[in-house]
Amino acid sequence: MPRMFYLSLGAAAGVVAVRRVARLASALTPESVAGSVIASVKEFTADVRDGMAEREAELRSALGIIGDDDADGTTHGHPRYEGADDVTVNDLAASNGRRAS
Repeated sequence: MPRMFYLSLGAAAGVVAVRRVARLASALTPESVAGSVIASVKEFTADVRDGMAEREAELRSALGIIGDDDADGTTHGHPRYEGADDVTVNDLAASNGRRAS
C-alpha cells in the first residue's frame, strides 16, 4: 500500500514538474521575449508622449502661448501669444532681426 502511494505521488510530481518546465520553455522562446519587449517599448513611448504633452501644456500656460488650433485661423500653424492680435512667433522674431526656429 505505501509503495502505491509513493509511486502515485512521484508520478504526480513528475507531471507537475514537466508541465512547469514546458510552460517556462515556451515563455522564453525568442518570439515570446520579442513580443514582451515590443509591448514594453510601446508602453514606454506612450508614457513619454503623455509626459511631453503635459509638460508642453504647462510651458504654454506659463508663457501665455495659445495653441495651434485657434478658431480664427490667423496663425498659419504657428502659436500666438495671448493678447496679441495677429502676431505670430515669426513676426516677433522678425521684429528682433532674427529668424524663429
